[in-house]
Amino acid sequence: MTATFTPATVANVTDVSYVFADTSLTAATVTLKWTDATTPEFGLEHYAITYNSTTVTTKSNTITLPASWVGDRSFTIVTVSRFGYTSSGVAVTATLNVPSVVSSFTAQVIDNNVLLRWVLPTPTANQLPVS
Repeated sequence: MTATFTPATVANVTDVSYVFADTSLTAATVTLKWTDATTPEFGLEHYAITYNSTTVTTKSNTITLPASWVGDRSFTIVTVSRFGYTSSGVAVTATLNVPSVVSSFTAQVIDNNVLLRWVLPTPTANQLPVS
């Protein structure tokens, strides 16, 4: 007698979002956040996040990674069960735009000192904040 067991399909995460951050004390980062997948049949081992041939894992529904690119970067989030069964994965593309230029740049000499003035650009979507 032969018995075959087929485990239930491992569910994907949902509602993936991302936000960029940077301060004068830290390097630029991107934080990915998602709604947890339905717990796999044999329990959750971790989520595997793949980008640029790099894979990192977390048991949390959020992860912060370096934002060291300009343009698009694709991230794939896969749910992994304790026995190694995986979901098909959810892909999200994070776009990091180059900062806008400053405007109204002026220079003024006062008592052998140079005073520089400018107006900061209005931040647009997916730009790192100016610190």
